[in-house]
Amino acid sequence: MNTIKLDAQGDLALLKLQHGVTNAINPEMAQELTQAAQEIKRNFRGMVFSGGEKFFSMGFDLPFLLKITQEEMLAFLNTLSDAILDLYTLPLPTVTAIKGHAVAGGQILALVSDWRIAGSKRILMGLNEVKLGVPVPFQADLILRQLLGDRQATEMLFTGEFVSTDKALLTGLVDQIVPDHEVDQAAFERVSKVAAMPQDGFKEIKANRVEMVADLCRKYQNEKNTRFVELWFSAETQAILQKAAEKF
Repeated sequence: MNTIKLDAQGDLALLKLQHGVTNAINPEMAQELTQAAQEIKRNFRGMVFSGGEKFFSMGFDLPFLLKITQEEMLAFLNTLSDAILDLYTLPLPTVTAIKGHAVAGGQILALVSDWRIAGSKRILMGLNEVKLGVPVPFQADLILRQLLGDRQATEMLFTGEFVSTDKALLTGLVDQIVPDHEVDQAAFERVSKVAAMPQDGFKEIKANRVEMVADLCRKYQNEKNTRFVELWFSAETQAILQKAAEKF
């Protein structure tokens, strides 16, 4: 795998993004995340999902994605949506370990786990899609509303503002803040406690939590992604994205 790394820590998996400093999301990463999710489901009792020290992930790989066709963009988005859903519905406990900024598509990836633990340095999180002229992808919208409740999620989605982890902790976007050097340890400790319990009962409890979101995602994914891509290729959004790509 070129954009991620999957390691075993006993019966727990460490899934780590490793696509340069920004961990930008491209079609290769989407495909590799799908493959990793299937391996984790088969072989492990829990997962820690980690990114980089500066960026957990900066989001979509704009310089690359701005060069592909509308059909290729839809294929990428559908593959990524499948990966997100596969990770979100894993029948085992999962924690995202956040040591760097998790914004836009990076925030979406951070949402797939049952819990999020962040470091104590200044980290920004959030979904700024509305400022770019596109909707937040359907899966992320549903997961965020389930996680934060409609009022808090609406504030995030409508304003597109990034927030510090201190504010994220207050809203429930982050579950715990620890010193930077303790993030991975805290994540593994939380996962291992749940992974040590009888797993059949846990699997049913988690299925009850994720099934409504998962059903809606499967039903409307292609329709919602098609509309996302139409807006992505609008003249207004393309102009905004070209400027944003200069930051990569």
